[in-house]
Amino acid sequence: MKPYDYQRMCLQTLAQDPGRQQLVMSVGLGRRTTGAFLIGQRMRSGRVLVVCHNKSALRGWKEALTTLFGLGVWRVKGDERPDTPITLLLSADPQSLNSVDNRAFRHIVVDESGLPKTLEYIPRLEQLLGSATLLGLTERRIMKKDYSSAITAFYGPPIVELTLARALALGYLRPLEYSATHVAGAQEIVRHVRTRLAQFRPSTTHIIFEDNEARDRHAKLVSLLGKRALTFIESSSYDRQVSSPDQLILVNTSSVAEKHLACALQPTTTAPLHVFCVTQSSASASLVTRFADQVQTAITEEKGDAWVNVNLGDSILQRGRGSRNFTKAQAASQLKNYVVRHGKTPSIKAFDADTLTVSSRSIMRVFETTSWNKILRKVGIEPIREYHYSTADILAIYFAEFNGVTPPRANSFKSSKDLPDPEAIKRVAGVRSWSDVHTAMLKLRDETM
Repeated sequence: MKPYDYQRMCLQTLAQDPGRQQLVMSVGLGRRTTGAFLIGQRMRSGRVLVVCHNKSALRGWKEALTTLFGLGVWRVKGDERPDTPITLLLSADPQSLNSVDNRAFRHIVVDESGLPKTLEYIPRLEQLLGSATLLGLTERRIMKKDYSSAITAFYGPPIVELTLARALALGYLRPLEYSATHVAGAQEIVRHVRTRLAQFRPSTTHIIFEDNEARDRHAKLVSLLGKRALTFIESSSYDRQVSSPDQLILVNTSSVAEKHLACALQPTTTAPLHVFCVTQSSASASLVTRFADQVQTAITEEKGDAWVNVNLGDSILQRGRGSRNFTKAQAASQLKNYVVRHGKTPSIKAFDADTLTVSSRSIMRVFETTSWNKILRKVGIEPIREYHYSTADILAIYFAEFNGVTPPRANSFKSSKDLPDPEAIKRVAGVRSWSDVHTAMLKLRDETM
């Protein structure tokens, strides 16, 4: 078994500076397999201890290590011999680390190092480390400030941070064609899935349900489609049953942007993965829209040319746009990404028509203003009605509106789409109040004549 290109990149980066390290890798991309490859390199210089926080993590490490090295290389703590290269420790609480000999291990790996629970391990790990190397593995960077600062102080900042969106943008995974829709009920789900299968008939299709209970609720869908060459899989076991499908259909799954996609997108083939997500859940709709934004942001930041197409239907955009967790930073990212994609300043109408953006109302709600131009200026984008106007243009337009007696009113500019915004005129005039505009514009005209 050989590492994928993105795993090889991580291994090369980690090999440059052994010591205290932290690797952040999205769920489904194989962080434990990557860790196992690294252990294979390091165990030549000494024994390795892998600290697992629960039985699920322990099981994952057993599978990864057995796949790479077989059964004779690792043992669970208590069953190991003094010369066992790799020891797995199920650490349900910090006290379990007390059974570890301070000088027994040359390398220590802590699984899910980003969990707040693992902070409790730190005092004992400090005693165990000595000259040992330390690697923390986690699926996401912890965001709570108190936890984050403590984890960063112990492990150091992430050496590599590879999200699913970034892996897609850098071209490490299969090409992706992703579409999604939000429906009202189970009958609508059946209709949409049947329509999808009628329009697109690949050789291999996996249909993922959240769990067996959800699959039972959609028994009609299973019975209607059961005669086809389809594979019905429970969400939690998908990572162990994946085999590079041509199409992935997600039915009411909550983790629409993480494990299922990452597993199916593994670069075992260069053929595109076609994904169709159909959901009744507003929470899933929000995850889908957030995923689309993350992918586009990653492509923009990495300047990637990966083949990724995310097409979201109006129904899911309407549900996903209302996310209460939408921040100013995310809103600014949406606006800037629009400019990168289209090469121009977005109007409200054009922004709402873009399938990769939230609604303009969501942007206005985040910035607490209904002035689109004010929002654009806050994020560093020149407003659309100022976009084509020079100072000379604004002077000419302003005095064309002047009848020689009464100065133009601000409303005459505000109400017309063909005239500059009043704020643009005040900025050119160098004043804050509209009542001072006319005097300033007369002076500016005299200076430029």
